[in-house]
Amino acid sequence: MLKHRGKGVGKMLLENVIKESEANGIWTLQSGMFAENEATIALHKIVGFRIIGYRER
Repeated sequence: MLKHRGKGVGKMLLENVIKESEANGIWTLQSGMFAENEATIALHKIVGFRIIGYRER
């Protein structure tokens, strides 16, 4: 729902995934999303993800 956007829930969830992965010895996380999804890309960059490539047909 749109009323839940911008409240920090997604950031909190991603930060927790990162914390738990590191606590359990997982040092690489990958995420896939459509290039048009600018909000999701921005959120992932905020928590430390970086773009390493693009998939093509």
